[in-house]
Amino acid sequence: MNHIPETVLRICLNDLSRVAPPQRLHIMQTTSPANWNLPVHAAAAGLMLAATLLLGTPAARAQQNIICDEPSVMAQAAFQGFFDAAIDCFGLHGASADALQASAIRGSANARTALGPPDGGWARAEATGGLSNGGPHPSAFSAIIGGYTVHDPQGRPSVRLTIRIRGASVVGPVAGASAAWSVTLGGELVNLPARLDVVSNGKSVNEPTIASPPVLRIEGDATAQLVDGTIQFVSAICDSIGGCVSTADHSTEFEGRINYRTRPGDEFIVVETTAQQDGFAATDPIIEPHPDNPDVVVTMKGLVGAVPGPMDGITAEQLTALGLDPGPFQRVGFLAPAGPAEPVPEPSTLALAGAAFIAFAVRSVRRRWRGPRS
Repeated sequence: MNHIPETVLRICLNDLSRVAPPQRLHIMQTTSPANWNLPVHAAAAGLMLAATLLLGTPAARAQQNIICDEPSVMAQAAFQGFFDAAIDCFGLHGASADALQASAIRGSANARTALGPPDGGWARAEATGGLSNGGPHPSAFSAIIGGYTVHDPQGRPSVRLTIRIRGASVVGPVAGASAAWSVTLGGELVNLPARLDVVSNGKSVNEPTIASPPVLRIEGDATAQLVDGTIQFVSAICDSIGGCVSTADHSTEFEGRINYRTRPGDEFIVVETTAQQDGFAATDPIIEPHPDNPDVVVTMKGLVGAVPGPMDGITAEQLTALGLDPGPFQRVGFLAPAGPAEPVPEPSTLALAGAAFIAFAVRSVRRRWRGPRS
């Protein structure tokens, strides 16, 4: 089993305090989806991101396009060529928002993501029911586009931070199946803005990304491919500091810490999970100061409310019923570990005696009921 970076990503930053987020929200009405011709970021091969938000009364729900600044969260699901999606950001709530959440379901694909302490932020994606020889091609995508500030009271040119990651992804034996998670840190966002459009087959989203080269990128990806009539699995976990580790496995899993150096000031984090055909992925990172500079404080922007855990509502039994291995998610702590089977209690002497007495009484009643034979 591949014990490397996790697929479920938690962003839980030290000394989280509310910062009034300077949010920008634009709602633009269009007469035709063709009026918008923006590049769409593909989170995985063949996966078109989609999302939308319908606001106001039914009469006011014309085609509306929304732009959000970070922090924002988005989720998208696709099935048989149709999309469902959602986005959330502070511009949609005003100063009263204390957490962001988004979820999308279409057919057998679903995606969820959330951002807010104390558990921080996480993303997960699930797609099941795909077939090796065609079929509905379910796919799911979720992302967090967040910002944080690194405070150094000593004003050093650079400091050391630690990112703690739990991540896992699993695929089933279906050609073209994939499940991946990633976390990217950097000083600049590109492909702006975070945007949702209503399109003819659902909803589409434009996802901002970190400018290259990133400060740090960690990703885990598991795939299944049909080679000479046989399903072959490949998994890999990579980080921009240490390189990649690849194995012939159906899953990735990681629970550990990665140390890196960066400059004090504002930075961005993008957390993603994707799944296609037959897969499940989740991840949740925590950024904190390194013990070499314990006086450094990392503050996430604008969040004070609690959010549920990344696997809330999911059980190991449900994954098993879908044909997916729950083991990686149990080993990294997203799901409760499998417990030993409950022993069958030995019948006590008293119970055996009671059973014998009942059997004797039943036989006696039957004899009396039949009466004497003639």
